[in-house]
Amino acid sequence: SVNELNQWLPALRKACNHNRHSFHPGVYTGERWSCCHQKDKADQGCDKIKHGVTLQEWYDPLDPDLEYPLIYRHLIGVQQAMSDN
Repeated sequence: SVNELNQWLPALRKACNHNRHSFHPGVYTGERWSCCHQKDKADQGCDKIKHGVTLQEWYDPLDPDLEYPLIYRHLIGVQQAMSDN
């Protein structure tokens, strides 16, 4: 639903706020990243993050009691689809 989407997207943004300033635009195939062919799944990203949009809410403190369970429920809900890919 739109309400749930509006809840978990800010939660994901806040949870990722302190990540490294790079990411992998490709996918990890089980052997390597499709974008840069690095074999380590935990390898630092090969592309820089583009800071095109900054929302004030990204800097609000994370409310783990509310937001972590929301993210967890969503990931559990898509776990099978992710495993199939």
